[in-house]
Amino acid sequence: MGAGLVGSAAALALAGTGHAVQVIEQGTLADDDGPEARALVLAPSSVALLDDLGLWSRLQGSSTPIRRVVVHERGAFGNVRLDAGEFDLEALGWACPARHLLAELHRALVARDGIEISWSTRFESLAGQTEDAAALEVLSEGTRTRVDGALVIAADGSDSPIRGAAGIPVRETDYGQEAIVATATVARPAPDTAYELFTADGPLALIPCGGDRVVSVQCLAGARALVAATLDDADYCEMLTRRSGGRLGAFSHSGPRRSYPLRALHAEHLNHGRVVLVGNAANSVHPNGAQGLNLGLRDVAALRRLARGAVDPGAPAIIEAFVQSRHQDHLGIGRFTDRLARTFSSPYAPVRHARRLGLAALAHSPGLKRDLVARLSGLAVPLPDSRAFS
Repeated sequence: MGAGLVGSAAALALAGTGHAVQVIEQGTLADDDGPEARALVLAPSSVALLDDLGLWSRLQGSSTPIRRVVVHERGAFGNVRLDAGEFDLEALGWACPARHLLAELHRALVARDGIEISWSTRFESLAGQTEDAAALEVLSEGTRTRVDGALVIAADGSDSPIRGAAGIPVRETDYGQEAIVATATVARPAPDTAYELFTADGPLALIPCGGDRVVSVQCLAGARALVAATLDDADYCEMLTRRSGGRLGAFSHSGPRRSYPLRALHAEHLNHGRVVLVGNAANSVHPNGAQGLNLGLRDVAALRRLARGAVDPGAPAIIEAFVQSRHQDHLGIGRFTDRLARTFSSPYAPVRHARRLGLAALAHSPGLKRDLVARLSGLAVPLPDSRAFS
């Protein structure tokens, strides 16, 4: 259920293990025409999965490597610099236009044997489960249809209707902020370098997307977010120049802006019988660290490993192995992004002092840096052992 980024990748991954897959999507086939506001940062683990699915060769040319990351707090002395070469990586991540990534995934879905796609089709209800299958009711052009499968993958987003129908409770945190995303031109580009700048108003991420263009992600609260969303181009660019401390020179020619409410969500369980949650249906995290999509793609990689060679991809033992294998990654990334959001938004002097000591310790500790990069790259996250199911 759901042909977004994670759902499409899951369909391709499962079809690649020899299983017949049906994709049910309430939207339509994506294309990559029109202006792009978002760039998604793909971690090395995500690039490895996309390469295995035969997609990276079609995405690499439009993606910008991020070989350096600079983390800085306004008003604090010094910064943390992470360089891919220090960790024997080609890049710490790649910035890929979101529209292009989804369009390529959809092209692959349409072209792939073994995948049936139902566009403009809406989930209606869970129609029950038997010992060897789960059933859904879906609605398309006014007609209800029952769909049966050995495994139902709910990749239907943060407000997942399937999760709700299954009665899976969630823990939710509202950060009271909006993320405002826009591209812009900078006067002094820093090639292959991303910035994570923490200010009193909230974090500002600057992601390179080739040449002198960057994607800016501003996290702002309340009235400031409303004002920023309605500024004209010149005033918005002046705001970006000021908030970035002039690190990239003057900003100009910002593109269309998109706003997203910032909240974190964690499902209490990852399955209901043969129904499993992946991507944002399972976890939505704060965008600092750019971990949301990468966490979902690691869900896909785990499912792919377990389903390869399995006669029944929805067998209870496989689902239990999936749930157990993803627990620590979900928990760790959720805590990491939440602590960043809370720590860097706190105005209290003891917290401010502690976070500056923490940044200083990170800046001068190769071991701490290596642990951080290993976590955020996804390369240190173990995949489940599938030998028992093949």
